[in-house]
Amino acid sequence: MIEVGLSATMEVIENQPDSRMVLCERLTCVGLVLWLQLVGWSTNSVLHHVIHAAPIIVLLLVPPSPFRHFTGFLAGFLWVFMLAAVTPMIYESIVLGGILSQSHIPPYFWLAPIAAVLALLWAAANLALLHSKSFVFGLYCLVGIAAMVLFAWLHPYLGFLIGYPLDRTLNGQYVWIVVLLVETLIVLGLPSLYAYRLLPDRHGMMRFIQLQTAYWVFFVLAMVAGLHPSVNR
Repeated sequence: MIEVGLSATMEVIENQPDSRMVLCERLTCVGLVLWLQLVGWSTNSVLHHVIHAAPIIVLLLVPPSPFRHFTGFLAGFLWVFMLAAVTPMIYESIVLGGILSQSHIPPYFWLAPIAAVLALLWAAANLALLHSKSFVFGLYCLVGIAAMVLFAWLHPYLGFLIGYPLDRTLNGQYVWIVVLLVETLIVLGLPSLYAYRLLPDRHGMMRFIQLQTAYWVFFVLAMVAGLHPSVNR
């Protein structure tokens, strides 16, 4: 009986999340929200960035759980993808500005790479918490940096694939939102499969899938709403 009790106690202790990683996840999440507001203030697009930060703020209100870490990882990953592959800011500030030193690049373009790094750290912290092994945080950061550089390099191609349906949607052809949702699903496909394998408990998956669907529909709608011409006058 004593051995069983000790074994159970050790198992509980081992399954406790690393407090430093929990703090890292919280700080990077809050940091990303605040940084987006700084970007909005610097570029006179405050409402735009408040709306874009809404899906992140929602996750801040969710108690630490596998759902939060799973969704936080995917949200951080998608932010890295959007900033590096969809928008030209990282492509121009790093690929063009860093290598060719183009003088036409606006000085505030450095704000986007820092936002991407914060999103990368947030995603890595959530994945490490989902993995229950904090030592993999550094490895996930390195993979994230490589992914960010790859996405920026592919911006001329990926930017068009995402940008075309986005432009159609912003021009009032709202049926194109369906295309954006499908593209979001494709982008998150491999990361979500990897994170799914790390879930400690896969019971109640129907409820989990419903919540995920609701969150990502809200996420895409928030991104579109933040870019709508009525918000950016």
